[in-house]
Amino acid sequence: MSPCIDRLPHRVVEGVFAGMRKYLQPNGWSIHAIDHVGKGEHYEKLKWIVLSSGIDEIELTQQLEQIEADHETYYLSVESHNRSHGPLSSGKFSEHGCVSVQMVSRNGVWSPLRCGK
Repeated sequence: MSPCIDRLPHRVVEGVFAGMRKYLQPNGWSIHAIDHVGKGEHYEKLKWIVLSSGIDEIELTQQLEQIEADHETYYLSVESHNRSHGPLSSGKFSEHGCVSVQMVSRNGVWSPLRCGK
């Protein structure tokens, strides 16, 4: 599990997923929880991670639309995010705060993305 994949440069993220495809043991798991704080540069970074994993952008878009419509989605507050990760460089959050996007792979096959629950 990588608590910081969203802080890595694009070329390193590509290498991480290439390495997982190459070296992950049979029946091995790859689990990533990525903070998503809104649109703009943060969405672009999340999209890059998702695409590097081999998941389609449409799946990401559908999951993010679903969490916006779901009143039971849990959002981490801006204060809590800043306390654990430091303030965002752009200072931009969605109106709700921060949601977690979970990516899970077993044997190199990704499960559908899960967000905020």
